[in-house]
Order: sequence, then structure tokens, then C-alpha cells
Amino acid sequence: MPEATRRAAPIHFSASAPAEVAGLATQIQDPDREKPLVVVTVDYDAPGPYVSPADLAEAVGTRATVWFITSAELSYALTSALPGKEFSAYNGAVRIYPPGTDWLADPFRAPLLLAQTPERRDSLFEDVVAEVNRLDAVVGTPTPDPPPSPTRPNDTTLTWVDDPALAAELARELVSEDRTRPIVVITIAAQESQPFVDPGAVARELHGIAPVFVLPTGAVTWAFSDLLPSGTDVYGGASRVYPVRDGWLSDPYRSPLRFATNRAEGAAVADLLIGDALGMAAEGGYRSGVAMSLPEVSGEVLGITAGRALVRLDNGDNASVWPELVAPGIPAKQVFRRGQRVIGRVDPEFGRLDLTDSVRSPAYALAEVQVDDVVLTRVAYVDPDVCVLELFPDFLVDVPREDIVQGPNAVDLRRFLTEGEVLRVQVTERGETDEDWRLTALVDDEGLLPAPAPALLPDGPPWLIPVKEVEEIDEPHPPAPRPRTPAPVETVREPASASDPALRQQLVDARTENARLLAELREKQRELNEHRQREQRAKKQLREANNTIARLRKESSDGRDALASWEAYRGRFDNPTDQLRLDIELAWARRFPEGDRPLAEWTVGSHFFRSWGEIEGISRSKVVDVLVEVLTGLDAEQQARELHQLRTGDGGNDPVVTRPDGATAWRVSLQVKTPSARRLHYWRLPDGSIEFSSVRLHDDFRP
Repeated sequence: MPEATRRAAPIHFSASAPAEVAGLATQIQDPDREKPLVVVTVDYDAPGPYVSPADLAEAVGTRATVWFITSAELSYALTSALPGKEFSAYNGAVRIYPPGTDWLADPFRAPLLLAQTPERRDSLFEDVVAEVNRLDAVVGTPTPDPPPSPTRPNDTTLTWVDDPALAAELARELVSEDRTRPIVVITIAAQESQPFVDPGAVARELHGIAPVFVLPTGAVTWAFSDLLPSGTDVYGGASRVYPVRDGWLSDPYRSPLRFATNRAEGAAVADLLIGDALGMAAEGGYRSGVAMSLPEVSGEVLGITAGRALVRLDNGDNASVWPELVAPGIPAKQVFRRGQRVIGRVDPEFGRLDLTDSVRSPAYALAEVQVDDVVLTRVAYVDPDVCVLELFPDFLVDVPREDIVQGPNAVDLRRFLTEGEVLRVQVTERGETDEDWRLTALVDDEGLLPAPAPALLPDGPPWLIPVKEVEEIDEPHPPAPRPRTPAPVETVREPASASDPALRQQLVDARTENARLLAELREKQRELNEHRQREQRAKKQLREANNTIARLRKESSDGRDALASWEAYRGRFDNPTDQLRLDIELAWARRFPEGDRPLAEWTVGSHFFRSWGEIEGISRSKVVDVLVEVLTGLDAEQQARELHQLRTGDGGNDPVVTRPDGATAWRVSLQVKTPSARRLHYWRLPDGSIEFSSVRLHDDFRP
């Protein structure tokens, strides 16, 4: 630690060399720091700081540590040692860093007191002392006992629920049609006395927007869960926000489950919960009554951090903007850019800038789009025959199947599109309302580049970005907190009432099982997200391949020569089902260039590819050709296929193989008159679709 300047007043420290500034930066970012740390800077050409570090140290006493950076140049050295300039202090300003590192997720939690005007300098000393006192009160105040009963969820409070009957009442409020605001539910893990997520921080950010409830895991969460549909409950230290509308009752993904297994993860989860609640509030028509009564202010976007925009107002104050309150579901980098000018109203208590009045209307944003323009859209919804495309938030256009994929056979659009996918389309008609617009994904000139999507806010970036161009923009962002030194595994704390060894073991087992289930669920969600990303890429490639096949078939006299060029697509997909689907489409297009024999719907069984891989001596193209014959019904017309129902043995009286769902097993020849001739087994389902089951040798009668 650098040399200390000692006086009769409590100690303060001076950083007068780069090495000392580096040590200060380390202290600032120390997750184990227990006191606020005050940094005093000096302005260019100023004879000294605007507040005396020694007097300040005396005023705050042991409640905070005071550091003085002795030159303006060294202030910028501190900036380089911290995650970004929004976390630093310079030009005579004073910054107060709270204990721990939660402020790294939001620099506004580390108050910056500027000294740009004489008035600000005159009040700087008192303002710093007041902020230190406020932080000391927050850190030093014990958590109050839970209130005897929860406030109704539409009140903007933090409520601790410790009674199963009150938890049941909360559950009934969630499903009430009269509820007008989202509700945040944070749970306490078994054997913990406090949640990993800071409910106070969440409640402060959501003041006036959504109430926050805290439930301990056990009888309280079970009473709560018993009244909710499967998959919509929460317990074991997890948290979730419940939207206003009732869609979450049937689709739990509309109320994402957020996990934290320690307090370090809890800080990140708190931001996720705040973002969820703000987005849900915006979708429900939220407007800040406080901010709406105030005059408009303007400012400039400094950057994006922790998922929100940081704005320096023209009056010198700072404010933040959550993108969820501008356009739910749109990332901040597609709403804001560095240097963007914004106009809105500020909630003075929380520094939250409301830009609702600045959001461009669809009519204004799309005014310059003309017929024949190629533009970007987002897939909002897909069903088998039609998809809904979003040209601009809340501007939805229905597009029929024939304008998305080509081909004579009816296909299910869900095979080719995923919700949320960014799609290139061409405008064929436009009008006053979304019902007057017509779009097609069958763009004649594949070389045409789409026009940039319109911005949500004036002077902002495009609200949609082509998938291949999606990259993190160069904006400041805090790093993850530094990992702590590994500590011994925490032992279960014994409740006072748990003196019975058997009961103690039950508690240990319950906590262990709860942790295992939570970890398993988190892994499943991670796998599901990865699967969705792979599925979207595969569907896009399949859609492009399908449309190119159809176009080549149309352009060619008989389709065969042109379609031969599609051999390059073999092996294009990582997913074997997607590759097989393309192979089947290619083989079908060659064999039936006019599309006069449509393909039946099909799937593959769980051991189809494994059984196929175990059989050698037959080419892939031969197997695919027979699959096409099965799907077009041609196998029943060709004697060489030797089509018959699969039996349990080779005897004519052996019973046929069926399944409880009514499916019947069939067997066709892939080869004839060869040793160990290969056979294809498949299921014909009651709805007429086909499930390919296995590839077997002649004497193998397994389905």
C-alpha cells in the first residue's frame, strides 16, 4: 500500500505515481472490500482538489476510505486500469465506490459527483459526506423482520412472505385477471437465511413498475407452487417474473426461470429480473407517471453496459435507459449507439430516462420503403400454412406458405422457419395498414442486398441486423467480477429446531437433491438454447436449398442437368436428419421433375441412423432412392422392392409387428439376390406419415 499522509484526522491515502494508481484500482475492484472507497481527483490547471481529502476523511471517519489522486494525468491512468471511463473519476470529480463489486454491473451504483460549475463545487463536500452516510446506512442496516402479511402485489413494495397461506394468496393474485403489473418472485435456497439475489436492489430499480416478493424454500414455496400450472413455479433459490397477460400459464418460457447458486451469480440474476420486468411492463403499456410530469431533457449516449444505455445529459447529470422500456425483446445494441442524441424525461429518484415519446411510429419508420425493395423482417409466428413477419415492432404482415418456400407438394412452414429469425424479403405491395402490405421471401435476384432496417429511435442504429453481421458493437461493458480464492465446501447449517440426527440428515439430503435438480435444469436449458440455435441455422439452409431446387427445376427443361449441380450440398448439414431431408428432396426432384408424386410427411426413429451406420455394402444414394419410393408410394408398385408387412419371423404365419399407437411395421428390399441382402424397415402411422425405423440384414427381423 502507498505511503499514507497522516494527520490528526483519520487516515487518507495519496496516489502520486502510476504504481500507486494501479494499487488503488485493485482495491476498488476487490470483491472482499467491506467499506465504501472515496476517490478525489484534481482538475487541469487547478491548484488543488475542490474538496480537502483530509477534511473529508475526518468527516466520514471510519465509514469510508478516502484516496486522493494528485494529478489529472494520473486520473486517466486510473481510467485505463478500470473497465472503462464510465467507472472512473477525473476533472475534479469525486467518485464513491460501494463495498463489493456489484457496482461493476451498473456504474450508476457508484455515485459520481461532478465539479463542472461553481455551484457544484460549493456543495461537493456536503454531497460526498451525504452519499457516504447513505451507503453506510444501507450496508449497516440489518434486514428487517418479514412483515406479518404481504402487501397486495400491485403495490410497489418489497414483501417477505413467510406464511404458506399468504404464499397461496400471492399465487392466486398471479392468475387474477385484474392484475395490471408484472410480479417478481425471488426465493431463498434451502438452509439459507437470505436470497442470493439482492431483493432490495431489484425493488429499487422497479419502483413504480413491479412489486417484489421473497419466499423461503419449503412449506411456503410448496403452497405457492400447488396453485400454479406445472413448470411455472419457483423455489430453491431461483427467481422469475410473472407477466401481466395469461400466456405464461400455458407457456412457462414467457416467464423465464433465473438461477443463482451464490451471491456472485445473484448480481447478474438481479439485472436479468429487472430486464424481464421492464420488458413485461412495457408490453403491458407501462408509462412512468413520475417522469411524465417533468419537462423533457436531452443528452448523448455514452455507450452500453450491463444491457442498458448510459446517457450524459446536457445539464451534466447521468441517466440510464433500459431497452426493454423502448422495445421489449430488442438488444440494446440495436436500439442505441454511441454518440446518439436522445430526448426524454428523467425519473429524478432513480435516474431512469423514459424515451417512450421518442419511439418512431411504424408509419413514419417505414415511409421510405417502396415496392420491390428488399428489406429485413423478423419472424414473429409460424404455423403450417402461414407465417407472420414483423417489418417493425407491432407492424405484422401475414405471409402465405407459397411466398416463403417453393415446390408442388404442401409443406409445413415450421420445417423451414423459426420464431425470432431475421429474414430477407421483398416488398410486393404496400399500403396504409399492415393488412395492405404483401411480402415474399422468394427474391428474384439473390445478389440484392437488403436495405438497412429502420431505427427505433431518431439517430439510432437499425433495429434488425442480418445474422451474419451480428457482432458486439464497440461499447463499454464491465467484466465479470474477479473470482474469489476457492473456499472449503460450505457445510449445512443446523437449524435450532433440528436437534434430531435423522431430521438433520433429511435436511442435508433435501438440500443436496435440490442443488442437483437445479443444476440439471440449468444444463437442460443451456442444451435447449444451443439446440434452438442449431435448428434455426439448419432450417435456413434447408429453406434456401428447397427454393433453389424448385427454381432450378422450373428453369431447366427436364430439371435433371441443373439439379445435378446440387451434389455440392451433400454433407452440408451437421444434423443427420437435416442432411437426409435435403438428400431426399434432391433425389425426389431428379426422379419426379414435375413434382407429380408428392412426398409424404416423415420422421426417423431413435435407432435409424445407428442401424444404417452398422450396415456396409450399400451406397447412401441407393438407400435414399428407396426412401423416396417409400414416401411417394412407388415401393408398392415395384416388384423388386418386395414390399410386405414386417413379421416377427420368416414364417408366413408369424404375427405382424405393430405398436400401441396403431402404427404398422413394413419391410422393403434394398437389394435382391445378394448374400445377406439389405432391408429397410419403416412404420406407417395412422395419419399416413412414415417413420423410418432401421436398415437391417435379410435375416434380422427387428423393427
